[in-house]
Parts: sequence; structure tokens; C-alpha cells
Amino acid sequence: MRTLFTVLIIILLGAVCFYLFMVYSGAYSVAAHPEGGGFLAWTLDHTMDHSVARHAAQIKVPPLDDPALIASGAKEYGQACVQCHGAPGKERAEFTKGMDPTPPEFDEIGKEKEPAAIFWVAKNGIQMTGMPEFGTTQSDRTLWGVVALMKRLPKMSPADYQNLMKQAGSSGD
Repeated sequence: MRTLFTVLIIILLGAVCFYLFMVYSGAYSVAAHPEGGGFLAWTLDHTMDHSVARHAAQIKVPPLDDPALIASGAKEYGQACVQCHGAPGKERAEFTKGMDPTPPEFDEIGKEKEPAAIFWVAKNGIQMTGMPEFGTTQSDRTLWGVVALMKRLPKMSPADYQNLMKQAGSSGD
């Protein structure tokens, strides 16, 4: 038992020394696009996925087929989201190429993410990713409108997107 305790203390001290070395030596690159991503990128990716899933699990998803809800979401998306996430016929803004992590594209979000998870991320943001939280500036109804739109975007043509944006009173750019 004493040997196990000693081994654990040595491992803990080694981890602390490694941490201090990385922090104070400058050996760890803080570049926006470090070489290879590696363990840290994997860790942060999985932490984000599990955190969002945990926090979104209790969110009750309203019906997302209300045209007025979708229109309010389209207006907000055209003003605040399309620059980073793109849309049918709309490329993401040039500055997103320099972001790490690169913002996911609209079709990846719409196809792969659950509505509650999209809502939670839009409302709360994601630390150190460039994804702001919109919960302090937008109502839940507006954010659910964005979610409703996001779930439809992968199936929309560029013409459908532009028509919806015109109906919503937004240029969609």
C-alpha cells in the first residue's frame, strides 16, 4: 500500500512539473493553428462534445416547423451567423480560415447536431472558439428560430435560401 502511494505521489509531482515547464518555458505553441493539433485538440473537442450533450440533455425542443419561427431565425442567421457558418450558395467569410477551431459549416451543423445542442451552443457560446453566446442579446424564440433554420439549411438550394432571406427581410450575407 505504501509503495502504491509513493508511485502515485511521484506521478502527481511529475505531472505538476511537466505542467509548470509547459506554462513557464514557452515550449507549448499558442499559435492559432499549431502543428498537427494533437492531444490538446482531441481533448478540447471531446470535452466540448460531452459538455454540450450534458447541458443540452434537459432542454425541451419546441415544434420547429412554424413558418414565423423559421423567418425570425432566418433574419437572425443572416445578420449574425452566415459570416462564420455559411449558407447554401454563401461561402464563409475569409477570416474564418484563420480561426482555430474553424467554425463548422451550416450543413455539418444541420445534419449532425441535435436541435437542443444547437440551441444550447447558440445561447451559451463555446469558450475560446470564437462562438459567442447570444443568450444575453436574443430571445429564446429567436434562437429556436435559428435552430429551425439550421435543421433545414442542408436541404435548401441557394435560390430557396435567398427567397427565405428576402421574405425575412435580410440580405442573407
